[in-house]
Amino acid sequence: MPIEILELDGKWLLKDKEYIEYTDDNLPGSELEGDGWLETSVPGDIHPTLIEAGRMPDPFIDQNTKECSWTNNRSWWFKKQVDVPAGFSNKTVKLIFDGIDTYASIYVNNRKIGQTENSFLRYSFNVTDYLKAGETNEIAVCVHATKSLIEKTDTSSYFACFYTPRIFARKAQCQFSWDWAPELPALGIWQSVRLLAESAGVIEDVYIRTKADGRAVFNIKLDREIKKIAKAESGYKIEITAKNGDYQKREQIDVSGRRNFFNLFIENPKLWWPNGYGEPNLYEYQIRLLDPQGDCLDSKSGKFGIREVELVQEFNDDQTHSFKFKVNGMDIFCMGANWVPADCFPGRINRDVYQRLLTLARKSRMNMIRVWGGGIYEKDAFYELCDEYGIMVWQDLMFACSDIPDDNIKWTNKLVSEFEYQVRRLRNHPCIAHWCGGNEKTGSFGEQKSRGDFVTNYLGRGIVGHLMEDLAYTPSSPFSLKDIGNDSSSGDSHGGTWESAFTDDITSFRKHIDGKETVFMSEFGFHGPPKLSSIKKFISEDKLWPLNGCWEHHIMDNPYSSLEETFLQVQYESVCRLFYKPQSAADFVKLAGTFYAQYVYDEFLHHRRRMPVNSGALVWMLNDCWPAASWSLIDYYGVPKQAYYAVKRASAPVVLSFKDAGDAYEMYITHNLPAPISGEAAVYLMDVNGNKTPLAATAAELSAHSSKMVISVAGSVVSDEKNSFLLGEFVTPDQTYTEPFFHKLWKDIQWPRPEIKITGFEQQACDTCCSAAITLKTEKYARCVYISFDDEQSGCLSDNYFDMCPQESKTVILETPKPLKESDIRIRTWLDEWEE
Repeated sequence: MPIEILELDGKWLLKDKEYIEYTDDNLPGSELEGDGWLETSVPGDIHPTLIEAGRMPDPFIDQNTKECSWTNNRSWWFKKQVDVPAGFSNKTVKLIFDGIDTYASIYVNNRKIGQTENSFLRYSFNVTDYLKAGETNEIAVCVHATKSLIEKTDTSSYFACFYTPRIFARKAQCQFSWDWAPELPALGIWQSVRLLAESAGVIEDVYIRTKADGRAVFNIKLDREIKKIAKAESGYKIEITAKNGDYQKREQIDVSGRRNFFNLFIENPKLWWPNGYGEPNLYEYQIRLLDPQGDCLDSKSGKFGIREVELVQEFNDDQTHSFKFKVNGMDIFCMGANWVPADCFPGRINRDVYQRLLTLARKSRMNMIRVWGGGIYEKDAFYELCDEYGIMVWQDLMFACSDIPDDNIKWTNKLVSEFEYQVRRLRNHPCIAHWCGGNEKTGSFGEQKSRGDFVTNYLGRGIVGHLMEDLAYTPSSPFSLKDIGNDSSSGDSHGGTWESAFTDDITSFRKHIDGKETVFMSEFGFHGPPKLSSIKKFISEDKLWPLNGCWEHHIMDNPYSSLEETFLQVQYESVCRLFYKPQSAADFVKLAGTFYAQYVYDEFLHHRRRMPVNSGALVWMLNDCWPAASWSLIDYYGVPKQAYYAVKRASAPVVLSFKDAGDAYEMYITHNLPAPISGEAAVYLMDVNGNKTPLAATAAELSAHSSKMVISVAGSVVSDEKNSFLLGEFVTPDQTYTEPFFHKLWKDIQWPRPEIKITGFEQQACDTCCSAAITLKTEKYARCVYISFDDEQSGCLSDNYFDMCPQESKTVILETPKPLKESDIRIRTWLDEWEE
């Protein structure tokens, strides 16, 4: 008989009570009676329900988080009436929770069936003897007060950033506050719930291993009962189908026992490639378990990609050790960002949220995202979209910035189930390129005493290696081959340069960037605000200016920083030194956002031009978990910041960049094209009014996937005239590439009115979207061209906040859900007010 599934997502009822002990085995009784129940959504979280009911203010507005901490000292009851089909009788019935956050007791018809203690684990309870088939049943869940529970554990001998008791809670660590996240621990049933009725004959697991030559091995694990049945009665078969476009293959094999495998060879396979290196081709598969009569007992289906991923760690000639990813035998320069949970309350993250953020990542040419260890193992939709978009995933185990208490044997043993579940869940995704033992475990930055090596070096490595033997694993990020975990000559490195630059003189930030030499930079960045229209959604109008506690609250700060200044003070003082003193919130947003973009742009280009010694650049961070004005490239509402477009430009297939070498200015060409490129390179001295003087020129040839310094211009021949800048140019048979470089920075420049105009507006519409080509032309230098339009949470520009040289034309593509008129487009530059 086939499996039957009854989905339990949707409307539940919610009510809070005084805290009760997690270990209390008393039946709920009167707890489930009475009035005062609120309708809530599953998957979800208690906080949105409480906000809607008026029981708490929106914690994302102003400083309201301070009024919301009480929720973690109460017990929260969920209940649902469920009509169980009569067909569930005479079957094994399981109640499955894909995720409960975190400590909960589960009841069916007023009888306790079990409890949970790990939000990263799927729980399956056999409720065959508790349910009444053909009748209405009541399922209840008591989610216990997280902080009240974990604070009972003595953590005085451990270290953790921000809040030490969190280290024993298997939930998103950043929810207990971080230097970019508020203290808002989520509570609730955050993933799907269902009843599953099954007979003997279940496909428990499918694992697909592939090789780039077209070989694929399907490893199929069945339930224990099928082994007995198959021995007693022959004729049970497994049917495997794989297809892609015109290709389709279907085969059947005899069930040999609980574990089975099938070898498939695909001639001329369509390989899965990272974004920018080829198409992320996917094959569909279906596995069916058939009884002797040919009836299907169970089936599993999904997608897989044919690819090989290798992490190459070998010595280089310069006494460094490589940390280089290869996909299908090709060297990949990893360009991307770090990912944090897209909401403080992960229960309300849906596919649309993932699609918006990952689409922007793909469009910005990112090919790798690191799922940071202080968050969550993301939902299935995240990895499915990464498969489709060709975005490799560096997957951390969920540990961050702390000791790992592996001297607590009972607690450590429970990690085995979590690791096994998550690795099995994710291992068929071609996007999974790397597993890591977590983020910045104590000791990863130095030689200080550390706890947790058993978990990261042995337990994590052993389980990943056993279940995904073809994929590399490193014990922590950062990681090195020396005593100092963050040594930059091997492994991956963390830490940008903004703190040292600010301490020295922020106007010398490029010198600090150029001094950073790594072999793989997995965390670097700076912080800056989003658009003013976004800020107005979370800071009240009367608190926008002058800068105040609300701004500090949403920008956050790092109490472990070497600086006395807060993040907000760093942003403010930096723009005063580099530009001018802001006079309004709109002024501050323009200035701080612009410098944030410039800093990340220069730092990204620096890491790219150091290839092949350096082979990766991952910005901290792509997204936000709440409305903030700090590190993210895309704000909480899904609107790209200035820095997003800067990183997109720095990730272009061919880029020019300049390095101030002290007595000379060096121009580099960097590219990741699969074939050599050649052309004519030149450097000019230009001013903002369009006067142009040639300084140097040469023929340039570069091998495939390479970076090269092609021109060095002596500093003595470069004018100190405040309105001048260097213009790099590279002319190939196919395209001309240019790059302006302000060697004197920007404070004293007298910007001319650019006289920028829209010279073309062509729009094409389809059923689901609209694309408009907007062509701009400027007479004089246009600093920071800013294009705005309605519905920026859904629309997307191919470029924004860009500079244009005198007499330059540029076409920008705007994609929106609905058609726009030319009059809906607003063009502003550095000289304009950016009031929203």
